[in-house]
Amino acid sequence: MSWNQRLWLDHSTVLGRFLSQRDLQRLRRYEAEVIPLFDACTVASNNEMHHLLRLGFSTKVGVIPNSIDTHHFTPNILKKTKNSDILFVGQMSYTPNIDAATYFVQKIFPAILRAIPSARFFIVGQKPSDEVLKLHDGTRIIVTGEVPDTRMYHEQCSVIVTPIRYGGGTRIKILEAMAMSKAVVSTTVGAEGIPITQGKDIILADHEDEFAAQCVKLLLDHPLRWEIGHKAREFACKYFDSQLVEDRIRKYYASLKEAG
Repeated sequence: MSWNQRLWLDHSTVLGRFLSQRDLQRLRRYEAEVIPLFDACTVASNNEMHHLLRLGFSTKVGVIPNSIDTHHFTPNILKKTKNSDILFVGQMSYTPNIDAATYFVQKIFPAILRAIPSARFFIVGQKPSDEVLKLHDGTRIIVTGEVPDTRMYHEQCSVIVTPIRYGGGTRIKILEAMAMSKAVVSTTVGAEGIPITQGKDIILADHEDEFAAQCVKLLLDHPLRWEIGHKAREFACKYFDSQLVEDRIRKYYASLKEAG
């Protein structure tokens, strides 16, 4: 199911479903009209490439992943967090992020607090909506709004979460957290498009109870958390480092030139 279809199904009103279905149809028409005009097309993940191929486009499709600066997002080797702080990063006026933060607070965080009463949840990102601001209690749930640098919160918090239930695109927030050697718990949708290995460099959980249980496990098991974080860093540097992606772009365009 595409992210547009998930978004359509998520709407609770007839008008919302109608508007989302209309947008989905417009996007499909746009793809059908625009992509054939070009000699080649690049997408950010294999999922997107397979989507275009299923639609029957004969245009050459190349996969060029999104990239991150792994020298900027790098772990502080002198600081190993042992607290029970959890972090969610994102633009908090974006509907899927609003839903994710609200879902975590209402359905997941209470179970974590029962197991670890000292746990805190930080929601970091610009333009928090009124719905997100209402989640702030100043003690267990902290909504920061825009911050000059998210790295200080990555360093402070022990576990990074991405409880996204719908939306599209590669979650750069996951790659940034992984580059900083942080253990990430995400839904399958949240990590969509990233070729991660479940249980090795990330933890995936789609049910709220399992999501909470995995967060608790990582918060309590420091060696496991650091091991997953270390593997996450290796993964981010191997596949998404900005210099490597830049080289990949050059090779892709060189291949197009050679093919004429």
